[in-house]
Amino acid sequence: MKRRDLTAEEILRKAHEKRESSFDEALALYKKALQAYKKQKALEGQYEAVLGIGHVLRLKGAFKRAKEYYEKAETLARAMDNPLYLADAKVGSALCLRALGQWKKALRMFDQVERVYRQFQDTQAHAYVLWSKAWAWRYGGSPERSVALLEEALQLHRKFRDPVGRGFCLNALGGALRVAGRPEDSLRVYRKARDLFKRYNHIYGLSYSHCGIGNALRMQGKYQMALKEFRQALRGYKRINDIVSSSYTLWSIAHTYLMMNRRGMARRYLKMAREQFNKTKDRRGLCYCFLTEAQLLALEGERNAAFNCLKKAERIAKRFDYKRELLYARQTRELIKKDQLPYNIA
Repeated sequence: MKRRDLTAEEILRKAHEKRESSFDEALALYKKALQAYKKQKALEGQYEAVLGIGHVLRLKGAFKRAKEYYEKAETLARAMDNPLYLADAKVGSALCLRALGQWKKALRMFDQVERVYRQFQDTQAHAYVLWSKAWAWRYGGSPERSVALLEEALQLHRKFRDPVGRGFCLNALGGALRVAGRPEDSLRVYRKARDLFKRYNHIYGLSYSHCGIGNALRMQGKYQMALKEFRQALRGYKRINDIVSSSYTLWSIAHTYLMMNRRGMARRYLKMAREQFNKTKDRRGLCYCFLTEAQLLALEGERNAAFNCLKKAERIAKRFDYKRELLYARQTRELIKKDQLPYNIA
């Protein structure tokens, strides 16, 4: 008996499901759904597929290509005269801008979109945009503002059932608390997120939680425990082929080995992190690599080379107005001069 071909709606549903476990499979399914909807001349279906492609490309680190698809989604939303669809697509574009270093422009877009969600009383979307704004403010060097936005988002999450969205808010809050100098609170929040994602077998969210727990433990000097969490995160990211998040986990492992005075291992993981950051063109990630590299060089007696590394980090931080990373570069410079290394960067 001949198997029935899947409908466009069934393909789209499978794409949504696969996005939780395999970015590549999800991308292929979204593209297949898009072709099916084009044949039907179904604008709403095309919008959903195009938006899905944008989401997966962004998660894979192809930010410029993702932004192109979000802009296509914006065009389709305008053709349907749907302001909420347009707002959702603009959030995607803004997330890409944030990843590309244009966090101030991203914040302006988030503010515009938030007004739309408030107007239409879309609580779930409003919570999501608060999460997005919180991330932008972390890039802008204001973890305290991030904490306030995320706490507001979590209050909104109590009004509707979205455990996955709540988990991502908790993960982001854990990161903001760590950068704000509250590693114990960060650990507690990340563990809440981990338990939630474990319940729903959400690989991406669970991996992100493990990485966050690792970084909170690293900031408390519990390096072996941190490494165990980082390795769990890497296994999850490998399953879904997420090189964006795994790059930061590799950097975290490198910096942990630096703190343990295991410089060979630190260099090994730093090289892997830098290669992936170069692949995704993540300037912020490269900035962190230069900060760690500077410490390794200084500890090996190569002060001039260390200061040159810091200059590279400072150039990136100044160009993209990464205030927190610029502060780290300046603090590292002073600690090198005082022979007070290693410095545990949050």
